Order: sequence, then C-alpha cells, then structure tokens
Amino acid sequence: MWEAFEVEFPGDKLAQLHAGFARGPAMLNADGRGCDMANAAAELTEPDHPARLVIKELKEAQRHRLVTLCRDAGHRPGPNCSPIRYRFLSRAARVSVQNVGNRRAQHAVRAMAEGLITSFRAR
Repeated sequence: MWEAFEVEFPGDKLAQLHAGFARGPAMLNADGRGCDMANAAAELTEPDHPARLVIKELKEAQRHRLVTLCRDAGHRPGPNCSPIRYRFLSRAARVSVQNVGNRRAQHAVRAMAEGLITSFRAR
C-alpha cells in the first residue's frame, strides 16, 4: 500500500503518511474480510507452525516501513511513538470493518490518524 503513496508523493513523507490514512483503509478493506494475515494467524493452532514466521516477518517489514516513514516525516521515536499508534489504528480498521462497515471504519481511522499526525508534528 505505502508504495503507491511513494509514487504519488515522491520525497514528501508527510504527504505519504496523510495519504496512507486518508485512503489506505479503503484499499485494505475492499473485500470486507479484514486483515488476511491476522485471519491466517488466528487459524493457526500450532505455536511453531512455519506460516507464523512468514507472518511475523511480513509484519516486521510493515512496522519498519512505517517507523521509517514516520521518522522521515519528522516524528521523533519514543516509548509511545506514533508508528505504534498508527499500527494499532490500521489493525483496528481492518478488523472492525466487518462490524461497522468500511465507510465508518475509514472515517474513524482517518480522524484519529490526523489527530496523531498533528500532535506528533507539534512536538
């Protein structure tokens, strides 16, 4: 997902961050089934299943990309750093779309993310 915003807003990390939360939930929740990786992980009953490593590596790569984007957009990392909060928002949107619908989930995530972006940029 973030790659599309890198192309659309080359070099403007803050615009990429805004776009990710303005349009990202709609892109990720298009089928209404939530996060495919979270769904797969929930179905794995064996703690040492090989797919768990694949899921972990993907999630770590996503986390790293978001941490880098936030840092490059001017956010300072810390114990309550914005990337952690953004990841929770993204996950919540992908899971809650089944209960509240795509439009409501997207609106809620956008509003909360914009508040976070503003608060972390103000520091």
